[in-house]
Order: sequence, then C-alpha cells, then structure tokens
Amino acid sequence: AVVSTQSTGIVAGIACGIAGFVLKNKVKDLVTKIVNQAYDAYGTEKYSTDLIDLIQKDLKCCGPSGTWPAGKGPAPSSCKNPDTTALYTTGCIEAADNFFEKYILIVAICIFCFALLLIFGLVFAICIYQAVKRGEDA
Repeated sequence: AVVSTQSTGIVAGIACGIAGFVLKNKVKDLVTKIVNQAYDAYGTEKYSTDLIDLIQKDLKCCGPSGTWPAGKGPAPSSCKNPDTTALYTTGCIEAADNFFEKYILIVAICIFCFALLLIFGLVFAICIYQAVKRGEDA
C-alpha cells in the first residue's frame, strides 16, 4: 500500500513538472483570459475588484495593457505608484506573464525535488521491507 501511494506521488509530481514546461504557453493564455475577465467584471464583482487591485498593487501595473480601461471610471489607487501618485505604465497581462515565467521554473524544480525525495523514500521502504522479510536487524 505504501509503495503504490508513493509511486502515485512520484508519477503525479513528474507529470506536473513536465506539464508545466510543455504547457507554458497555455498557462500564459489562461492567465491572459483570467485577467481580462477580471477587468471586465471590475467594479461589479467584489472578487474581481479585489483580484485586480491586488495584482496592480503587487505587480506595479495598470490595466490590462498599461492604461486604465475606458468606461471603468477613474483609475483606482492600486493603479498608482504610492510614492509619486503617477499611474503605472506596465500592463498587468504582461506583468502577470513575466511573474509566472519567472517563478514557473522554481515551482517545477520544487516538484522534481519532491518526486526525488519520494523515490528515495520508496527505495528506503523497500530496503527495510526486504531486511525485515529476511529477519535481519535493521
């Protein structure tokens, strides 16, 4: 039971790591779609408003393409540099893509390291099992 659980974890970890590299462009497309949907719902849905304000504040960006969308009213404070009150000029889609591109490698490395630890644990468990089966002292 332990072996099958660890094997499943190893396969899942490796699959996630490979998917992250292979589907990197699909991740970018998904991020773009989600950010655009959140901008469309900005001001009408609290979740979208909070998400966009968080993205703009943390990634120091404004609007999907670097300008606040027309028809959405004045730019919110999250779209402005708190020191100078000037609007950020970087678009949030570009900033989010850069963020994910920068950190996807770190996530993939962590997944592969976790899979490696599971492999070591599996080998250790098999060694212990074999030793106990033969009646040796561990």
